[in-house]
Amino acid sequence: MTKCAVIVGHTEKRPGAYSEALKKAEYAWNKDLATRISWLGGPVRIALFFRDGVGVAGAYKQAGEWGAHAAVELHFNASSNSSASGTETLYISELGKKLAEAIQAKMVKALELPDRGAKKPWQGRGEASLTALPVPSVIVEPFFGSNTDDAASAEERKQDLAEAIYSGVCDFFGLEWPAISIPVAKSDPDGPGVA
Repeated sequence: MTKCAVIVGHTEKRPGAYSEALKKAEYAWNKDLATRISWLGGPVRIALFFRDGVGVAGAYKQAGEWGAHAAVELHFNASSNSSASGTETLYISELGKKLAEAIQAKMVKALELPDRGAKKPWQGRGEASLTALPVPSVIVEPFFGSNTDDAASAEERKQDLAEAIYSGVCDFFGLEWPAISIPVAKSDPDGPGVA
């Protein structure tokens, strides 16, 4: 079965950007998003990985040992300019670009925010994550937590966003998946896991 690692950006102690509109930082908001992704049943098996106690390298090492065929790291953007808006996905490799484009298209459709594109990181941002594994890897930045409207859209459509990310991964691997949630029973030994 195709495996995709979902890495929650930041840590509980260093939770990333704080969204006043969401009353949450990246880590807490994306931990829930990751769980939603992991419980979507379909042709791609998802496992969650966290940086807590192991850092970026440790989380990706665990994902590699699990046998990930791709990796998606979850974040959201923030800016001192509260009008900054939109969805973007970062990549480095050519296969990463294809994965980024597949996920980006689905996220833009789900959130209906401006399309900031699939792009290479700016000034080394995220390169440690994007180069940690020899598999297609991306960092998703679906919205600006510093923008009240972006944050409201993301909160309201959080399940749609989870499905968009999963569906984009399926598209990248050429696998079909319905655009509805299909929960996997927690007792299913072949179901999604949390690493």
